[in-house]
Amino acid sequence: MPACATYWLSACPVAAFLQQLTASEFMDLARAPHVKKVVLRRSNLLDVFVSELKAKEAGTYLKVNTSQIKVHVFLTDFRSFVKRADQEQACLREAASALSPASWLAVSYDELVGRRATTMAHVFAHLGVARIEEGTSLRTGLFKQEQAPHSSSIDNYAQLWRTFQGTRFAAMLRGAPPAGEKQQRSQSSL
Repeated sequence: MPACATYWLSACPVAAFLQQLTASEFMDLARAPHVKKVVLRRSNLLDVFVSELKAKEAGTYLKVNTSQIKVHVFLTDFRSFVKRADQEQACLREAASALSPASWLAVSYDELVGRRATTMAHVFAHLGVARIEEGTSLRTGLFKQEQAPHSSSIDNYAQLWRTFQGTRFAAMLRGAPPAGEKQQRSQSSL
């Protein structure tokens, strides 16, 4: 399996999850100038990890609100996940450096969910798709599965909060500090 295992490349009308491609297939696709690429990325790795845990618990990845599901985040599993995600980011950066900027568009998941019409207008423009008429509904089943703050959906939130203070992951926590704790800001690694 290539280092680029979980990021999603999409070329209208084909979508490919990178775990379905070998490293050489991925790089060939990435370098193909006639293929327009849209990479959907999520910057909050804790959200991605918790989302995966909750989807496994719910038995589905789509169209379900998982806010009521509580999960336990094992730090060793999260560290492995982060290491893999960092390798995937490095692979994507390498691919992007070999590409013409005109064939590649990065889209933030949070932008797609939060500002769907504006983000989709950028995607359509990148793909060369005719502009969607004003007022046309972009019907999708896309919504954030996890609406609750981490403080109410991760059963070991206080442990994570203390462990993440002073690391790049502190900013990824959604929720108030546990009782008796103060927020610290620093950027050391986990």
